[in-house]
Amino acid sequence: MAKKPTRREDRPAAPGRVLLVIALLAVFMFLAGAFVASGVSGSLTAYATDDDPVTDASGEADQGFTEILYDEPAQAAEDVAADEEAVANQDDSGSTYMTVAMIGDVLMHTYCVDSGAQADGTYNFDHIFANITDELSPFDVRVVNQETVLGGTELGLSDFPQFNSPQEIGDAEAEAGFNVVLCASNHSMDVGYEGLHRELEFWATNHPEVSTIGATDVLSDDPQPANPCYVTVDDFTVAFLNFTDSTNGIEDPYGAVARLWEQTVLEQVAGAKANADMVVVFPHWGEENLLEPTDRQRYLAQLLLDAGVDVVIGAHSHTLEPVEVLTGADGHQMVCYWSVGNFISAMETSENMVGGMAELTLRKDADGTCVVESYALKPVVTHWGSGDAMTTYLLSDYTSALAASNGHANMGVDWVQAHCASVLGEDYNRADCQLYVELNPPAQDE
Repeated sequence: MAKKPTRREDRPAAPGRVLLVIALLAVFMFLAGAFVASGVSGSLTAYATDDDPVTDASGEADQGFTEILYDEPAQAAEDVAADEEAVANQDDSGSTYMTVAMIGDVLMHTYCVDSGAQADGTYNFDHIFANITDELSPFDVRVVNQETVLGGTELGLSDFPQFNSPQEIGDAEAEAGFNVVLCASNHSMDVGYEGLHRELEFWATNHPEVSTIGATDVLSDDPQPANPCYVTVDDFTVAFLNFTDSTNGIEDPYGAVARLWEQTVLEQVAGAKANADMVVVFPHWGEENLLEPTDRQRYLAQLLLDAGVDVVIGAHSHTLEPVEVLTGADGHQMVCYWSVGNFISAMETSENMVGGMAELTLRKDADGTCVVESYALKPVVTHWGSGDAMTTYLLSDYTSALAASNGHANMGVDWVQAHCASVLGEDYNRADCQLYVELNPPAQDE
């Protein structure tokens, strides 16, 4: 195995994560042995990328992940403590609930970065999230896909094709209430290990209440596993994992970024299922600017379905894609958001300016049965304006007057509604500006 890289400069090690549970070593070793022995296998024709170690047989590619696959929740990547007011999410029947919301790509092009520039040379990006915080606040788990690395100004800010973004965007995300940040994307390695180190150190030091998943800090003296994080509400535990299908060809020999490699995914999902009631996966996958999933996305989704994943919420295409419920041969259901698109960007086409906020209600019944009770998607619209007018609105709040002042052409309300209806299909309600499906409603008392 390659020698661990050294830091470019000496820095204090990132503080340890807050642990929810003190796991017994004996339990850990038992689960590790059991799942390593049993494994999970997919009954699918191989459909892998060229750098997938399953097809390339590069045995060391997954190292850095496997030794932490079967950690107890207390020892996994980072654990989110649900807000105090959300802990008692139980109804009279004894069912326990957990709610999850996610927004798509925070893609910090120069125009977006400049919108937060302050007179004193600092940055503030609160305006980007100001119009969604009320919608976001009731949820237990609030997830943001931080597409571009927050390496900070010391490394030099940069735009496409290799991004480096201000850390102040992270301050704004924390202020808006996000408590899980996705770090596995095709741009994760844009500034190398130093960029990832600075971002993960920033979160651990400045916002320890926020969990990061999808990447590990190989420059740290105490690197934490990339996946998963666990959230527990009462007796209901959900595992969250994040993987990317690409790093844009930039090598990652030390395994800092969690990849959508078949063996890696199956092993980490199996480890998460051993310690959680439900599993949610956030894959960075697909092809940019498409409005529907690719064959590879469908292959990977089948893999996740067969492995027992309950929800998939995808990103990367920079466009909104459909939401489907996939059903396995054993009857297991998996809700699949193929892509929730961009949340903020300065991309060129109107389709890139429309994304979605995924919203889930997960339920654990008194008998231990766990289901997705309902799922929704609320479209969001990027408003291209000057300064702090560069922001994003829920479509339900996006008016004709706003559309008329949007610096991006062809962003009228009627066009956005028609686009959403075309992509999301018959479950999309124009009047409510949302797709909403009650998949497994609670049993009604007689």
